[in-house]
Amino acid sequence: MQSSDLLRTGLHPALRRAGIRQVRFHDLRHAFASNLLAGGVDVVTVSKALGHANVHITLVTYAHAIPKQRHGAGDAFARLLAQSGNKMETSTPETASVA
Repeated sequence: MQSSDLLRTGLHPALRRAGIRQVRFHDLRHAFASNLLAGGVDVVTVSKALGHANVHITLVTYAHAIPKQRHGAGDAFARLLAQSGNKMETSTPETASVA
């Protein structure tokens, strides 16, 4: 079946019946990846599901979908080091004198 036939006879009628605006297959792919990442699925799993050659492609394309709290990985690493007795200095000269 040609992709245009599949859209005309399959996807578009299904979207109309569901009351959803017409979208392209690529839009569905993007929504799939963005929603998985926003839901906390790890980027390696999403990258494999999309068939990307490497995780970098997924990160560059879908970084906006990764929840903000996951952007604090460096802070989490510093806390882990501190718990193990190692220190990772994160203060600036201005805040060091306050502490």
